[in-house]
Amino acid sequence: MFIGVEATTDYWITFQDLSHLKEQKHLGVGLNNAHALLGQGKGEEEVIDHISQTEATQLLEKLMAQDVRVENALGGNAALETLAGKTQGLSVSFFGALPQLNISNAELEALRESFVGEEVEETPLSLIIQVAHGTTERYILNKGNGRRANDILPSLSKAQEIISGDDILLGMVGIHVLFGTKRFNLLKAYRDALVDFRRKVGMTFSDTGGFAAFTLNEIKKLFEHTYTHVNALALNEVELINVYNALEGSGGEEHPVEMLAYLIEQSEALTTAWLHSTDYHISLSSEFSSQKMIESMKKAAAAGCFRVEAGRPPIQTELLEIIKQRRLNSSGVQATQEIKKTYGKKYKGLKIAVWPSYFAEYFTTSVGAGDTACVTYFGNFLSTRAIGIS
Repeated sequence: MFIGVEATTDYWITFQDLSHLKEQKHLGVGLNNAHALLGQGKGEEEVIDHISQTEATQLLEKLMAQDVRVENALGGNAALETLAGKTQGLSVSFFGALPQLNISNAELEALRESFVGEEVEETPLSLIIQVAHGTTERYILNKGNGRRANDILPSLSKAQEIISGDDILLGMVGIHVLFGTKRFNLLKAYRDALVDFRRKVGMTFSDTGGFAAFTLNEIKKLFEHTYTHVNALALNEVELINVYNALEGSGGEEHPVEMLAYLIEQSEALTTAWLHSTDYHISLSSEFSSQKMIESMKKAAAAGCFRVEAGRPPIQTELLEIIKQRRLNSSGVQATQEIKKTYGKKYKGLKIAVWPSYFAEYFTTSVGAGDTACVTYFGNFLSTRAIGIS
């Protein structure tokens, strides 16, 4: 398995609840916007390259002085996917750029053991604002001066050199960043490489992170220019509604099964679409069996649940323990039963598989839950010779 391209230092800034955040929102950059968005149950990302490293550090110190919990950890989609895959016993190689990271020795050692790229002098960081009670969404302040966009093409070139064998999973980060920064020449090269990967290896996958930063018109262009070229797509509920509204032009009142099927119909290469939510999971596919999709969703749901509770990815025994012993989300059980009753085993020729989420008994962070679930879900399809662009 090959995964790239980004790693960063995350700072989890956890307020007790929204009222606690409101009391401290005057302290620094982004906190007022965070309170407004999280109060609506929405997440967002904001670039803070205009402030210095010292100012970012001072903000953290102010928050800690007000009894706000601040923890640092490994961040970046690719790094988190690498750590999750490695923890589960998969053979993982992390390529691309490894910056200077302020994280625990254990996490850094695990990443270095899998590292096959080049180290850089950058010190990127993300300040992730979340609340322990009220919403699982988070508001992210990113500092790194376009680090992702600058690393995309070298990593693509390296990926093409190192890919070999039959069982390959390649995960990459950056499509939406290239689009958002108007780096259209890089985006075209990225897309061309993605299509080339698909033709040579047989399967590509992606998640749709970052949609919250774009208008519906921009999401439509991003989907048509890039995501339509992948074979498998992972989305959360908000991302699914946004891309469906952007493409179809309606208010998104349709059932998720119908919206997922519509995305597959509208895509050049898409054969599989997976919705992951706090309540349940749905997969539609013209390629994979229902049994294989259920197996993947069970593992993905368990992995995401464990990450929320422990703040780290699970090892295989912990993953299996969640599956065997943890109770299922009651709302998810009801929702999946209704889906089976309404749509049966197929919809518009596409196989349907559903599975409830597992009940999280406590909350540490939702950061990395999607990454952990994603690499677990698609990692279960390794025998299909998958290449992933996330």
